[in-house]
Amino acid sequence: MISTRIVGASDAGRNPAARAKWEQLLEQHAGTTLFYQSPEYFHHLAKFRADSAFLAIVEGDDGAPIGIVPMRKSDVLLKFEARDYYFAHVSFSGIRILGGTLLAPQSPEIFERLFREIARSFPNCDAMELIGVPTTSLLWDFLKTSRTLKRDFAIYAPNGPRNCHTAAIPETFAKYLGAFGRKKQYNLKRQIRRLDEFSKGSLTLHRIDHVAAIECFHKAQIVLGGIPKRDGDGELSESELVDFAERGLLLSYVLSIDGKPCALAVGTRFRDTLVVHSFRHDIKIAHFSPGTVLQTLMMRDLAENKLVRRIDYGFGEPRYRLNNDIDERVSVVMVRKGLINQSLIASHMSYVRVLEGIKRLMRI
Repeated sequence: MISTRIVGASDAGRNPAARAKWEQLLEQHAGTTLFYQSPEYFHHLAKFRADSAFLAIVEGDDGAPIGIVPMRKSDVLLKFEARDYYFAHVSFSGIRILGGTLLAPQSPEIFERLFREIARSFPNCDAMELIGVPTTSLLWDFLKTSRTLKRDFAIYAPNGPRNCHTAAIPETFAKYLGAFGRKKQYNLKRQIRRLDEFSKGSLTLHRIDHVAAIECFHKAQIVLGGIPKRDGDGELSESELVDFAERGLLLSYVLSIDGKPCALAVGTRFRDTLVVHSFRHDIKIAHFSPGTVLQTLMMRDLAENKLVRRIDYGFGEPRYRLNNDIDERVSVVMVRKGLINQSLIASHMSYVRVLEGIKRLMRI
């Protein structure tokens, strides 16, 4: 009989069979964004938040692991915001199931058992959250249609399905440029030339992927803003950044003029995928397009040094959208039913409907 058990961070490393299966599952799901589901990221969480990191181990009839699902205990937020304006939020004590893909056999039976066991193991948590679930997946179909799950949980996708952008890294930088028309190629080269002339030859790209480069990143973080934790938890500390670098999880870029940062690409890496969390640039020199220059020089470094095979820009419309592929994903919260919880969800739904109505009127 298939079963699921939850283990804490301190016990997660004591099962070599589970670790071997974890690596096998990552190989089976190659081509998706697995950063948050990697053992390296889980051990990072365990180091800094040992009491918040957990694994759900799905076991088959013979007791051998067939699924590994990392998660963390954290508040789940429904935000009242519009573009860059933040007004308020409602909060549920919750469990974030890390990543948009469950590293387990894809079946409604296993999904059902997994979510039930998580809810049973954390009775004081009111919500479970998944971010970036592909809308073409069996998991999304299950969440939309499961009658048994909906008896106890309100299933809510706060923002509905949204586009996510990814980009393949060409074999060479010449192939990257060759994907554009002549005019676009000319403009990219011209933007680099103009910014280099403005810098009087001091324009420098810094790759942030090792401990010695943390100081450069930290300087850019202060000037331009740095890598935020998810859902507004604040910014990663210097010690956390060092740990990311030591585990091979950090891959960011800083563009500087005369030693001063003018643009920043905040990124993390697992295996062949770079996840770009944000771009920042000095708005005082926005007319020199420092962000576009950084994106172009970053692509050159990635291609020439074979660092990754793809970039995942996540939700939204990237500011530097160049030859991207698009897929649709959705973030989902499962909230225990109850008068207060359902009232909070209803208030957020009403806000979203009003906001969408305003957007439609503005487009008319």
